[in-house]
Amino acid sequence: MLAVGILLVLPSPVQSHTYFRTGLSTRKRGNLTEVPSDIPAEATKIWLYYNHIKMIRKNDFANQTVCTELDLAFNEISEVEEGAFRKMESLRNLTMNHNQLASVPTGIPASVVRLRLDSNKISEVRKEDFVNLAVCTELSLFWNKLSKTEDGAFRKMHKLETLQLSRNFLTLVPSDFPPSTRKIFARHNMIHKIKSENFLNLAECIELDLAYNQISQIEENAFRMMTKLEKLILFQNAITIIRKNDFIQQKLLCHLYLTYNQISEVESGAFKGMRKLSDLHLFENKLVSVPGDTPLWFSQIKFNKNQITRIRKEDFVNQIMCIFLDLSSNEISVIEDMAFENMAWLEHLKLEENKLTCLTPDTFTGLTTLHTLGLHDNPLSVIVADTFSSMSTPLTLSLSDPRLSTSVLKCNSDLCWLKQEELEGNIKWYKDPFQQYLVFKPRCAGWVNWKTWRCSPQGTVDVC
Repeated sequence: MLAVGILLVLPSPVQSHTYFRTGLSTRKRGNLTEVPSDIPAEATKIWLYYNHIKMIRKNDFANQTVCTELDLAFNEISEVEEGAFRKMESLRNLTMNHNQLASVPTGIPASVVRLRLDSNKISEVRKEDFVNLAVCTELSLFWNKLSKTEDGAFRKMHKLETLQLSRNFLTLVPSDFPPSTRKIFARHNMIHKIKSENFLNLAECIELDLAYNQISQIEENAFRMMTKLEKLILFQNAITIIRKNDFIQQKLLCHLYLTYNQISEVESGAFKGMRKLSDLHLFENKLVSVPGDTPLWFSQIKFNKNQITRIRKEDFVNQIMCIFLDLSSNEISVIEDMAFENMAWLEHLKLEENKLTCLTPDTFTGLTTLHTLGLHDNPLSVIVADTFSSMSTPLTLSLSDPRLSTSVLKCNSDLCWLKQEELEGNIKWYKDPFQQYLVFKPRCAGWVNWKTWRCSPQGTVDVC
């Protein structure tokens, strides 16, 4: 569908004229192949997106001296003649997303505050490309072919606040960010190292996103000047160690994402002083033990999908404020007695997909407010009487995945206590939220049916 006309928007007290000739359907573009010659001189907004324009000529906008917004997105523009924007001294927003540009257009007006060049074929940012954009606050080069940014390419952008460089081919962090920069997005590149000098000017930066790169090394004190950083995203990289001083200056950090790396070591005290950080996410790494000296203020801790083999008594001694702890999908075969003793606020504990064989009341001592406990996909053979007696009732418990056919759990007289807890309503079995018929109740060895099993309290008492 093609819309043609002049739309008059009348915000008080200044009249705004919008000229649009766009293809408004996602299935069919407009039929323009060049910039129309009938654009009124008084147009303050010009929308020509979703057409087949291939080139911006020198005089296409020669009369547009009052235009503040120009949208040329979703065309086929591969060339912008020099001086094409020379008369657009009032232009503030320039959008040229989804075109065929191989380089940044020359002569972008110095008045532009928002420049979007996403989804083009730009391979390099030259030092002179943005030298005149001193008032630009937002620059987006998302999904281009950038492999190089010359030193000082952004240095003259004194008001820049948001820089979008994601989905490119950068191997190095660009240098000389202006001190005004508050948000940098550079995920999905090929950056392999964070150097100590990369972020020296960024005292005002509050968000840094370097996810989905190939970062294997963070030089010491690389973030030392980023004292106002609130959000740091480093997941899906190749980081192997978190050192004690890596985040020593990040006192205001609220969100730290380190998942999907290859972290095998976290030095003691690595998160010390980060009092704004409430959640610690280290799942999908290669940790073999719980990091030591973890601060007490974390409310959520996720260490799932690592290689942890043992939970020691001292591992969570400080975690009095934690309400959610995920240790699932590890190699845990031993939980020392009283390991969770100080976690009085813990409400949700996930231990499924480990190698636990036996549980006793001392395993969960101190968990008086626990509401949900995941234990399925463990080779449990013995659960000693009253193992769950200290927890809140009713406790939502998962013991066996109904989709698995084997179990070694001994459903004999020594498990009568668990059957009684179920009958009294103190325990309810976890159900898959998407498939409610999948109930994670006990699956007994020897094909004994838990639902129909009637126990007789007699015989010896199982112990671990």
